[in-house]
Amino acid sequence: MAGDKTAASPPPDAAAFSPEGELFAAVSDRRVQVWRTGGGEIIEGWTDPISAPDDSYSCIACCSVQKKHKKDGNLILVAVGTTNGQVLVLDSTGVIWKNAPHTG
Repeated sequence: MAGDKTAASPPPDAAAFSPEGELFAAVSDRRVQVWRTGGGEIIEGWTDPISAPDDSYSCIACCSVQKKHKKDGNLILVAVGTTNGQVLVLDSTGVIWKNAPHTG
């Protein structure tokens, strides 16, 4: 609308659906969040898991992994890549794996 001063939210830096489509993950403004697509609720979130202030996110992937012999549901895993070549894997406890930086 002309004269409407409300600004739309900026698009995420990266976004992805899980292979089955039940999860949606996005990273924007150094925040990683995961939503359940069926109800739209946020089920996981991390703020700034990378420590380099000059780095930013360039890609993301997510999935749900069934835990064996657990009654508390599936494990949500999110992998994010940075512009400086790092890859981080996150779960509900935070960063669980980090690669050595590479270019290429």
